[in-house]
Amino acid sequence: MDVNHQLLRKRALKDLSKRARGGIFIYLIVWLAIAIPEQLPVNFPQFFYFNTAIFLAVTSIRIFHLYLSKRFPELPIQVMTTWLVYTILFAALHWGIMAAWIIVDERTAELRNLMMIVTAAFAMGGAATLSISNSIRILYPVFMFCPGIIVLVYQGSNGSWIQAGLILLALIYVHGTSRITNNDYWKAITNQNIAEKRADLMEHLSVTDPLTQLKNRLFFDKKFDEEWKRSSRMKVPMSVLLMDIDNFKKINDSYGHLFGDECLRLIASIISSELLRASDCIARYGGEEFVILLVNTGEEETRAIAEKLIKAISSASSKFDDIKVQITCSIGGATTFPDYQNNKEYLLKQADAALYQAKNNGRNQYQPCILDSSPAAT
Repeated sequence: MDVNHQLLRKRALKDLSKRARGGIFIYLIVWLAIAIPEQLPVNFPQFFYFNTAIFLAVTSIRIFHLYLSKRFPELPIQVMTTWLVYTILFAALHWGIMAAWIIVDERTAELRNLMMIVTAAFAMGGAATLSISNSIRILYPVFMFCPGIIVLVYQGSNGSWIQAGLILLALIYVHGTSRITNNDYWKAITNQNIAEKRADLMEHLSVTDPLTQLKNRLFFDKKFDEEWKRSSRMKVPMSVLLMDIDNFKKINDSYGHLFGDECLRLIASIISSELLRASDCIARYGGEEFVILLVNTGEEETRAIAEKLIKAISSASSKFDDIKVQITCSIGGATTFPDYQNNKEYLLKQADAALYQAKNNGRNQYQPCILDSSPAAT
């Protein structure tokens, strides 16, 4: 099933469940409100208790469905939707048959008009409210109205025929209006889904470097601030690696900027494949520089990661017109225990200083800078 379609069905099930909550108890409450004052438990005990038992069973099933929906949201959407729809339709059919029996039985003549009014209200309200589901939209009013239409036609009197005709007109009207609300609902959630996807795409593009598809500096700065505060609360170390491609200007001058772009994409791919932790943040910092944020990572682990990257990059190469071009990088790193009162920018400055030291020492190497704590911001 298409992912978008699956999301829409999940949203529809959630909305349908929310709209149908009122119906969990309404049939039972209305039935008791009608039956008890009219002495049905005394005059027609079997009829009363039989239908009351059905209402209680349907109510229990609906409550159980609601519980499972909240407790286990990962349950199959199709199963949960079918369960809910069938239960609602069964309740409609039961009410329609029960109402038809009351209409046709002369002993309950006093309840006839009341049951017809309540049934019409249920049919119209339910079809409009629950029109999210096509099955409910079509069958709910049919199950509510048709048993009554059948018994009125069966009675054969002019008054019964007129009542049956009016109910049929009401059924046609309900179908027409519910079709409109169904179309409006699905158009609305489809458009909302498209808008959300576009918003997500725009957010992704705003924090993504278009060349390397890594995060950009804007995203890194925000992430750096968030993780600094979190690490300060948890009192765990944080490390930053600054990476620079060695002799990148020479590569651009010798082979052209398009080849230089290919080198940047290659380096980005290697970094992404080597760093698999969800907490690691990799970003293009500018030009040929990359920055890596390592949360809850001490100096020894940081060194191991940096040396792993140095080895992976130096083992790779790119080709230009069948000429093998060796690519290396230099990395500077700094590690500290963040503190709310300290300046996080100092960690970046120390990593940058270590990077320049690595370049001055001959490139293609890692140079660490270990900080016990950052100096207080001035």
